[in-house]
Amino acid sequence: MLKEETANLELTNEERLELYRLVARTRALEEALILWRREIPGPLLTGMGQEAIAVGSLYALLKCGVLENSIKSPDHRAMYGAAVVIDAKCGDENTGLVKDLVRNYFVRADGGNRGRDGNVHWGDLKRRLMPFMCSDMSVPQMVAIGFAEECARREWPDLPEDKRPVGIVYFGDGAAQQGIVHEGMNWVAAANAAGRAAPMIFIINENNRACFTEPKEEYGLSDLVKRADGYGGMVGVDVFGFDPEAMFQETV
Repeated sequence: MLKEETANLELTNEERLELYRLVARTRALEEALILWRREIPGPLLTGMGQEAIAVGSLYALLKCGVLENSIKSPDHRAMYGAAVVIDAKCGDENTGLVKDLVRNYFVRADGGNRGRDGNVHWGDLKRRLMPFMCSDMSVPQMVAIGFAEECARREWPDLPEDKRPVGIVYFGDGAAQQGIVHEGMNWVAAANAAGRAAPMIFIINENNRACFTEPKEEYGLSDLVKRADGYGGMVGVDVFGFDPEAMFQETV
């Protein structure tokens, strides 16, 4: 019964407009940073064209009432959408995450890394937004599994299932080939079987853009969704990542 009720959460017309506004706002943030590229001392890694992935999925957590307390671990592409959505719906747009992320890029002393980064190695644990701690893609996301599992053990056990937060992590198809991703997913499967796992959502951004290796040479262009079958009954779903409403519905 619960699954049927949850699956029928639909967007109102106002919410649909808001969803697309958040996508546009995320793109505007990336474009503003590109215009100021010469003032940024470190690399500028954006998710241009991929904004719907983070915005649609996080808006689903908002609609379900669990966004603020969920453990959110974006990669460098999803970080922009995460900052925009959390600011708009759970925080203060004037002093919030977007401004702190921009300060970090411009190496301001009052930024997230106190002027020592000039990159997207940034986050905010107070908002349960896992820092993108290193450029070894997917490592911070797998650390988030432990964070979520501890929250599930200490804070979430007495909550009704439809109000329980989740851990949600994002990484690319290139990062998905790292051994730590297998270890993380295998740990969740094992912990689930033992009754101690946190509810986790893994989002693979299959954009065919690993750093140095062609997808066909990296994973043989195999169907990444089918990997879920190997981890204790995980459910794998293929979603068109340019459609924020599709991302919203499947995440719900």
